[in-house]
Amino acid sequence: MSLRQACIGSVIDQRTGRELVRQDAVIGFNGYVYDEYAKAGAFNHQSSKTVADDSMHLLASRRTAPPAALVGRTTETTGHTLVHECAPAGTRRLRVKVHLPRDAARVDVENRIDKTATLAKESAFFAFPFALDNPVVHTEATGGVLGTDRETVPGSATHMRAIRRWISLNDDTHHAALATADAPLVQLGGIMIPYAPYPQSLPQQESGTVFSWVHNNIGDTNFPAQQAFHHIPLQHRRYGGRRERRRARRSAGGAHRRRHQPSAGPSPRPRRNPGRTAGTDTVPDRGPPPGTACGPHHPERGTAHDPPAVPGARPGHLPRQHSARRRHSVPYQPPRSDAA
Repeated sequence: MSLRQACIGSVIDQRTGRELVRQDAVIGFNGYVYDEYAKAGAFNHQSSKTVADDSMHLLASRRTAPPAALVGRTTETTGHTLVHECAPAGTRRLRVKVHLPRDAARVDVENRIDKTATLAKESAFFAFPFALDNPVVHTEATGGVLGTDRETVPGSATHMRAIRRWISLNDDTHHAALATADAPLVQLGGIMIPYAPYPQSLPQQESGTVFSWVHNNIGDTNFPAQQAFHHIPLQHRRYGGRRERRRARRSAGGAHRRRHQPSAGPSPRPRRNPGRTAGTDTVPDRGPPPGTACGPHHPERGTAHDPPAVPGARPGHLPRQHSARRRHSVPYQPPRSDAA
């Protein structure tokens, strides 16, 4: 890791000892790039009329990420994890989580961007410079594979590609692949000015470098005029499975168990659909919401705040619905006409 450049400085293939990251690349591996363009936003049908050239007059500014701060480092049986943060241009915060799985020839990278919306024309990229010489590039498309060694439709875009899940690069001796879940647009070999005829904006052509185009507001019609992203802290992730949630509840100790003791009063009323139990879990009974009063007990309905029961649940445990729609659902009743 290179915290000074906020990127991955080196990746070594332990089987061959080969360096997989191009060391003389303009932008480091997983390096962040932010571009602003000298063009007004919020005007329709202007992007197709704008013409760029080699003078770079439409590139108003280009900035990379500042030095990052290491905020987390863990070593587990599954591998090693590093987390660093910085505040690059165009964002409030950028958090990068790099995970090196044990006994697996891959690196997992999670980039989280927190940014405000702006009408100024902007783009952001993450660079992935592979140390490959004139590689053959293949990209997954819908129902097939595109490639630099395959024919394409004449007149189709050459400055960018839309991929489904992966892009692969291979030369005579080595092979590399980049898989993405949330950023389908990529540029190969450089960063082009996003206006015709799409000139190259970097000082050198890098045939093995993939630029992941994570966001932009270049289009003026049928595209968002501005984009904002909200950072979700990693510690707010929920447990992935039922077993992990049970283990977390047990780790809370006796205080957590005492909170689950059955409350005084009658049993809760049966559910409207007792056979539907999927997607429920248990939470402690904390009583009615603040500022509300418990209604009188009804022999069939229970009190005003008693929730429905789950067949087979332990006494004192109440169902937690994971869907707000299901929590507030009511049986559908067709509208009655005036004649009826």
